Amino acid sequence: KISGKDVARDIVSVDIRGPHCEDLTLIDLPGIVRTTGKNESATLAEDIQGLMNDYLKNPRCVILAVMPCNVDFHNSQIM
Repeated sequence: KISGKDVARDIVSVDIRGPHCEDLTLIDLPGIVRTTGKNESATLAEDIQGLMNDYLKNPRCVILAVMPCNVDFHNSQIM
């Protein structure tokens, strides 16, 4: 469950249709947050984790973890 203060469950949807288009939905989730700033909700990290967990529970989801190439993947929380 998320508080909804800084993390919304709203989805921006763009439909592309055509004879050669596959049925695929892409959802850009917020990045993992470890700390919060002065004007951010204290529950921001928990809210994002809760949102991600909802998608991770879905067996039909494929999760694509994207990170900058200048970051050591051993230090990345997503890996």
